[in-house]
Amino acid sequence: MNPKCHRCQKTVYPVEKMLCLDKAWHKGCFNCEVCHMKLSMKTYKGYNKLPYCGPHYPTTKHTTVAETPEQLRLKEATSNQSGLVYQKNHQENLSKFTTVSDDPETLRNKKIQAQTSGLVYQKDHQENLAKFTAVSDDPETVRNKKMQAQQSQAVYQKNHQEELGKFTAVTDDPELVRNRKMQEQASTIAYKGTAPPGSREADGFVPDLESQQ
Repeated sequence: MNPKCHRCQKTVYPVEKMLCLDKAWHKGCFNCEVCHMKLSMKTYKGYNKLPYCGPHYPTTKHTTVAETPEQLRLKEATSNQSGLVYQKNHQENLSKFTTVSDDPETLRNKKIQAQTSGLVYQKDHQENLAKFTAVSDDPETVRNKKMQAQQSQAVYQKNHQEELGKFTAVTDDPELVRNRKMQEQASTIAYKGTAPPGSREADGFVPDLESQQ
């Protein structure tokens, strides 16, 4: 029994029968589902067991599908597990590091860098100081400074008087008084080159202080 054509639903005889996509077609009925362009076994493209030409061949379009609560839960669990694994590996890697002391060359370079940084800092500091502009004090500031200076002077004088009051005057003994008087007379004679008339100093006598002590 001859099959029917899938397109026109008429009987297909062996002379004009064409078998493709699991269906029987008349050669004239085998055309594109969209533009109805006649196709052959070499030019057709099948999709869902229907013939299409190249330009009208359906392409698969991806559609965005919202994630289900279960998918969100699994994604969060996976993320948390990855974080725990990362932290564990990080701690293990940290424990493997070994502190190594700097070699002399590295220490020398560090010292040079520190000194250079210090010089640059001092230079910048001096330049910044040079940029400052002197500003005169306002009357209120001048008055406060004057009051502080007066208060400091008063405190200093008070402390000075208290310190002086702690010292005890000690009178000289007669021997010290006599020696001091003789030294003053000898100094006067040496300075003026004269002595009172009738004194031994006038005759050229100079008292020996050491022998009199």
